Amino acid sequence: MAKLGDLCAAIGGKLVGPGATEIRGVASLEDAARGDVAPVDSDKFLAAARASKASAFVVSTKVDAGFRRPYVRVDHPLVAVNRIIELLGLTRPRPAPGIHPTAVVDPTARVHAEASIGPYCVVGPGATVGRGSALLSHVSIERGVVVGEECELAQGAVLHEGTRLGHRVKLGAHAVVGRPGFGYAAGPTGPVHIHHIGTVVLEDDVHVGAGTAIDRARYGVTRIARHAKIDNLVQIAHNCTVGERSFVSAQTGMAGSSQLGSDCLVGGQVGIGDHVRVGNRCGVGAQSGLTTHFPDGVDIFGYPAQEKRVAFREIVALHRLGRRTRVRGRGRREDRDAP
Repeated sequence: MAKLGDLCAAIGGKLVGPGATEIRGVASLEDAARGDVAPVDSDKFLAAARASKASAFVVSTKVDAGFRRPYVRVDHPLVAVNRIIELLGLTRPRPAPGIHPTAVVDPTARVHAEASIGPYCVVGPGATVGRGSALLSHVSIERGVVVGEECELAQGAVLHEGTRLGHRVKLGAHAVVGRPGFGYAAGPTGPVHIHHIGTVVLEDDVHVGAGTAIDRARYGVTRIARHAKIDNLVQIAHNCTVGERSFVSAQTGMAGSSQLGSDCLVGGQVGIGDHVRVGNRCGVGAQSGLTTHFPDGVDIFGYPAQEKRVAFREIVALHRLGRRTRVRGRGRREDRDAP
């Protein structure tokens, strides 16, 4: 439990109301009870805030309304609430440093004294695990893999040879990084799997969800740039790139050598074809299929995907066409809207 005034000082906000209000938890406006603080990051939540039982609020500076209960004004309320959760000790504690007795660590591996290697993990020859990083359990990292500082690899994650993680990278359960890509060539007796001798680089602050696969490059590098966030069940093929601060939603697939720029938002179940290039600051609607390149700053939608405004005009036109029917009247044919 902490006092609101102390929390306000820690997050750099502006306190309105008594700072002695005691806070023990964080909750949504609907679920909050006495002792909880709740975020209000938009005017559309004002009615819910007035009905909420929260003891205090964290309010965006863009929200212009008074509250009868104490509140803290900040520029980024959701980030501030995130910090309050940490200050109240509501997050899962990091594992203690050390190597679990059931873990298998090659003698040539370099594991920092402040790293944590959990139960049944395997750390291969020449691999590196940096300061403060944690392999939770059943994690396997192969020969020469580099894991930077303050990383967290969840249960069952696999890093194949040739993978390099920057600092503060997070991998979800059963994520697989660095497996040889899906490449075959016709041979005299059938398909031959093409060797992939490149690498995978996940730069600083990349987050990868559970069950996601990121393949090793055929030659060169498959690269996920800093601060990119990859959801659960995403497939990123060999030699792909994902730009800085881009978000890729669940069940999206990027085919070999496709490129996604920086600051992009990709919806769920999107397919990006091989060698397709998407520029910076693009938004891609859910279930879109991209078969051609797109420049910077474009909203993309549909299959085959095109600029969203064009796609929506075509959808409206098709909808209208589907409603029209031919009728015969007064000896001539005419079109009219069907009832």
